[in-house]
Amino acid sequence: MSHFHWTLIAAILGSSMAFADGTIVNVALPAIQADLGADASQAQWVIESYALFLASLLLVGGALGDRFGRRRIFMLGVAVFTVSAIPSLRAFGPSCSPAPHSRCSARWPRGC
Repeated sequence: MSHFHWTLIAAILGSSMAFADGTIVNVALPAIQADLGADASQAQWVIESYALFLASLLLVGGALGDRFGRRRIFMLGVAVFTVSAIPSLRAFGPSCSPAPHSRCSARWPRGC
């Protein structure tokens, strides 16, 4: 496979990770809201914190990619996304506080 094909595969897989993550939480949002006893605005912030952080980093990520190398910044973004899954999973676990803000604060780094 050529360099172009590997680049295309990496871009598709990277965007698929973000798309799947957002879709999973959107589908689970009614259950999350019921489980937390949160109102609609609190539940919406679980989603919006991720989208807001993702949107704020799009331009910054592009500029950093131009400066330090697209591959290096892409790999850093994938690493941050993967590592940030740990507090997200813990916030949904039975041993953690079921406060809406804990899930919201666990979600925002996934926007990286």
